[in-house]
Amino acid sequence: MLNGIHDYKKEFVLSHTFKNVSKMKIDKSLISPVKKHANFDWYLSINHNGDDLGMYIHCKQSKNDGVIWFIEAEIEMTLDGRFIKSTTKRGEFKFSTNAPFSHGFRKFISWNKCVYRIGDSFNAKVSVKIRKAIGNCKSVLRSFDKSNEIGLEVLIETYWAEYYVMREVLTTQSAYFMDLLKDPGISKVKLDGDDLTEFQNLLEVLHGMPAIDENTVVGILHLATDYKMPLPIQKCEEFLTNKSTKSTNRKLKIASEYRLDSLKVLATHTSYFKDRHVTLQNISAADFQNLLEVIYGESDVEDHTAHAILYLAHKLEMKLIVQKCVDFLLQISESTIHAVIHLACRLQIHRLHQKCANFLSEKSENFNDELTNYQLENLVNNCIEKIDSIDNIKAKLAAGWKDSILLADLLVISLEIY
Repeated sequence: MLNGIHDYKKEFVLSHTFKNVSKMKIDKSLISPVKKHANFDWYLSINHNGDDLGMYIHCKQSKNDGVIWFIEAEIEMTLDGRFIKSTTKRGEFKFSTNAPFSHGFRKFISWNKCVYRIGDSFNAKVSVKIRKAIGNCKSVLRSFDKSNEIGLEVLIETYWAEYYVMREVLTTQSAYFMDLLKDPGISKVKLDGDDLTEFQNLLEVLHGMPAIDENTVVGILHLATDYKMPLPIQKCEEFLTNKSTKSTNRKLKIASEYRLDSLKVLATHTSYFKDRHVTLQNISAADFQNLLEVIYGESDVEDHTAHAILYLAHKLEMKLIVQKCVDFLLQISESTIHAVIHLACRLQIHRLHQKCANFLSEKSENFNDELTNYQLENLVNNCIEKIDSIDNIKAKLAAGWKDSILLADLLVISLEIY
């Protein structure tokens, strides 16, 4: 969306091998097959324009249905040949109903360099990152562009389109429209704002259509909040809770931004808080405060809070927060591998076990294939129950990790608590 409300980050790659390039005459082009992404048709082309070879990407509506659309994207174009290093150029381009359908570089590479150093064929690859998208980025599930119930409908006008909607649907589902349409003589409403491109999706949700997905959920939630529509808000929450693959941090920010009910935010992460009154025993107030701040996106996991937050999240079955802490410990934290292994074993967190095993295998220069990563992972996971002594742990590790006794000691120390 123009002001960032559309949570659209579609990424894809177009690639094609252009052949018989040397036979191209001036002002002639070669075109790749069409590929569909984000409900648009995309293809590549090259053009012989005299002294240079141009390279372009094209974006067109799959169906010319008159819908106004707009796409802003980051483009990275790469050309590969047998006898030359890859040539890459980047840019940010805008495609829309009223703007060029194609963008690229007229002087991507000189014609002589192309023909004599690359050869008669080459591979073109274009990486696309859609940052903003308006209009036709998903299939229309229900049309609202024609009047079917004269006298019972309201015409909703936005900058992008007009919608005919049953008055009863709007007034029963929205406190905003109930107040706006309290005069039965009102048959037309104009809505201002450039974020109303999601209005089509919002109407589809109101009419029971499955319009909520990763790309539309934030825009629908935004409008539903503005127009005081409980049903779409609930549907968006359910999607974010049960289906969305957005990161934990992104979900928490969405929950905070749209002021979702505290009970619902916690219920998103655990079943512990489905009841109105909950008593938590043997939990530090300070640690629980840190946990809440992470849930609401008011603070990040840090080295001095990570262990306590992970412990609480694990105890309270907050899977998303556990994942957030695991990602922090494995990617950002300054904690030693000793401390991380210790924590993984104490809390029995499988992913931490696995990552620690991978870490040790990467550090060993003389890894014996007889002890596979899978076996090592099982050893880490089960050593507490199956190995009787510290010496046996060392012996089993040393059997597969020649000259790596120090690494064995590291694991042993981390398990001595048991």
